[in-house]
Amino acid sequence: MYEYAKTDDLDLLEFGVQRVNESQKFIDFKMKKINYKDELIINNIDGKIFNLLRNENWNKIYKTKIIKKYKIKFVPNLGGEDLNFNLKYYPYVKKFKRIFTKTYFWRRKKIKLYDPIKYFFGKNKLFFESLVEYYLKNKININYPILCFELMIIGYKNLFQNNDKYIFNTEYLTNFFSIIKKLNLKEENIIDKISPNLKNFYIKINNKYKILELNKKKDLLI
Repeated sequence: MYEYAKTDDLDLLEFGVQRVNESQKFIDFKMKKINYKDELIINNIDGKIFNLLRNENWNKIYKTKIIKKYKIKFVPNLGGEDLNFNLKYYPYVKKFKRIFTKTYFWRRKKIKLYDPIKYFFGKNKLFFESLVEYYLKNKININYPILCFELMIIGYKNLFQNNDKYIFNTEYLTNFFSIIKKLNLKEENIIDKISPNLKNFYIKINNKYKILELNKKKDLLI
């Protein structure tokens, strides 16, 4: 994978993953020769492309020069740190390729080593605050406002894995919308320019947030 990334001078390469169960038996695995030339290099990068990628770091190869130049780092003690890292890296990706051949073997354990409620959902505010701080510092919100908006939406969507129980959680919605305001994005100018799937998701959570805010006002009046 490294040689493939180096040959085409890619900013990012994502490759396929093969799940392996705890007893180390391969699940539905068939040997397949990697035919690198069949996969196209993508130069037209947008939120629609990034929304298709996995959250993890271990099925990707990054360009070290970009990481060093833009000082992209992991946030200590943060749940979803791999996704957080990716959302800081993506704005600098100009040349990208996906290889669907499964070249990484991922052993899944039945008992997880962490509590997802604590590490993913419990620290969602820090997750988004660190993104906004980075986007503002590097002027991503000014240079790429549409992409910046899309990446924030991808962050919320992927962090909660389409689980309505968490997506529509009052605390999480409030955190997200209060933090995203700090980007000073003119949402009315860019909402129609983002990719359709992300737009639909944003409208769904935004409508829920408006209802929550309206109910708060009603409670205050009472």
